[in-house]
Amino acid sequence: DKALAILDSPNSNFNQAQARAKVSSVKANAHTLQTLLETHGVDWGGQYPANLKELEKEAKKHNYWRDNKNPFTQKQGISINGTLLDYANYKKVKDVSGMKGLVLYKAENCSYVKSEKKTFCTHYKVYALDEKGRFIKDTTTKKDFVLSNDY
Repeated sequence: DKALAILDSPNSNFNQAQARAKVSSVKANAHTLQTLLETHGVDWGGQYPANLKELEKEAKKHNYWRDNKNPFTQKQGISINGTLLDYANYKKVKDVSGMKGLVLYKAENCSYVKSEKKTFCTHYKVYALDEKGRFIKDTTTKKDFVLSNDY
């Protein structure tokens, strides 16, 4: 019984290892989103979608969409309760504690293209959230973990 109590302790090595593995899975989800974005960018001449729904629509049409699971909730999809969320929707939420494991997409430098009847963007950032809904930090720099096409 004592052994089980130690394993259930939030500070046990086992629980810490599980938490690190889940954070690694969230980062892998962020890299998957970046691959989807770059595939879209190739298809659209360096232009990125204004939001995740546009990305999903195009990626499904061309058979490259990937639905990953949130390692903390086991849910999928584009929503606060899923895996992916637009950064603008994240900013509207006051209490982020329930947003664990999400990957955020922030489109930047966007403009409407009349001929396509769509908004396209030339830059993006992808962020990842930890088990408390906070931005995951880069282990080396201690800054927010971010994937971007800004080189």
